[in-house]
Formats: sequence, C-alpha cells, structure tokens
Amino acid sequence: MGKKSYTLTSARGSNKRSGNDIEKCVASSCAFVDNIPVVVLLIKNRISFNSKIMVYRGEKLELASSMAVDGEYDYCFIYENCQSVILLHKQRCHDDRCLQDGENAIEHWHLIVIQFTGLQDNLKYHQKLEYIVKTNAKQLVHLKSFFRQSDQTFVFLMIAMYDDWTDHILIIKANNHDDKKAIYFDNECPAYCHTQLIYADHYNLVTLQVVDDESDERAVKWYKVGEGTGETELIQTYHYSSLYDGIA
Repeated sequence: MGKKSYTLTSARGSNKRSGNDIEKCVASSCAFVDNIPVVVLLIKNRISFNSKIMVYRGEKLELASSMAVDGEYDYCFIYENCQSVILLHKQRCHDDRCLQDGENAIEHWHLIVIQFTGLQDNLKYHQKLEYIVKTNAKQLVHLKSFFRQSDQTFVFLMIAMYDDWTDHILIIKANNHDDKKAIYFDNECPAYCHTQLIYADHYNLVTLQVVDDESDERAVKWYKVGEGTGETELIQTYHYSSLYDGIA
C-alpha cells in the first residue's frame, strides 16, 4: 500500500473561531491515553469538503496540533491502549465498476478506514483500508469501536438499515501494523428491526432485535468476534416473547 502525504501543522495558540461557519465539527473521541486525557475533534470544511484532525491533550486539554486530511470522514476514534487516530468514512455507490468482473450490478457501500500513528507526538499517516459492502441498505450506522491490544486489531461494530426499517449486523476489523482486514455481514440471516447493542466485549457481541413490528417476538443474537482478522460468526439466536418470561 503506497504512502500518501499529509500536512501536519502546529495548532498551539491558534484556537480561533471563525464567524463564517465554514468549518464544522462532525465527530469527536476522547480517552486517557497512557493516563493522559486526550480529545480528538474531526472538522469538516464546508467549502473544500476536506477534513482536519485537532488534538487536545493534558489536564487543561490544550490544543496540541492539527492535521489536514484530504476528503470527508464521518467518525474519528482514539483508544486508551493505542497511539493511533482512526478515521472512518462511509459512502453509498451505484457504480458497478467497483465490483469484480462477473458480479451482478447492485448497490453497495464503500467503507474507508484511515490510520494515523504518533498520537502523543507527531501524527503520521500509516495506512488506508477500503471495504466494499454489497447491500442496498439505506444507511450504515456505527454502534461501537474498540482496539483489541492482545492481537493488535481494530474492531468496528455497525448496522445496515433498510427502507423497511429492518437491520443487519456488520463487523469490520483491521490490523494495527499491516493491511490485513476482514469483514463480516450477517445478511444471510433474517433481517429484524430496532437493533440494540446490549453487550459487547473484545470477543463477544450480543444484540436485541424486534422480529416484527406487529408481533411481540424478540431475538437475542450472540456473535463471536474471532482472533485477529479471522472469522467472526453468529453463535446462537434466542427467540422469546416480550409478553412472557423465558427464551424459546
């Protein structure tokens, strides 16, 4: 994967607000990184449609640095046990040239994950990964992200939402050191409604869904998030009625 150049500029003493509302904060993330409070803001320029990362650090959360980034991004993430800033962008696409030869021309989504290292020093571009999700979902919504230090894996939990308000779970993973990546999409399972994340740790994910808006049936799904960029799988689906106790 080729390296791409980015501009890193010091932002000390330049925390000025403009009255023309050209820039807008679209996302933020905070963590105690090595026991130091850190806040990262993701800023979008309304004219150029490029982005900027702003890093605040220390007890007074002083503005430490900023970095200009080409293109638009939707989310930013930092983690207490990692020295990276992660940006995530999602874009719906109808261009079948993005797909491999022989695949049916269908709607799909592009997910772009970009990683910068050196959070506590000077941010440096590390890698950019792209995922293609073949779905006609009207929206992809982020639920949770974490960094699994044991195998140096970033995990992003999302849902694909459809026009009929049903959902599917989407899990993408990326390695901290190289371009290894993985994607899990449970679109072979029935699509249910109103997905809620009721439990998540570094290896397990549990969701609660409404089977049908006109019924009292609910579904609890347990997913196992595999090691590294290995396989993620749906372990079990439990069905029960919201009117009665017990799981079928």
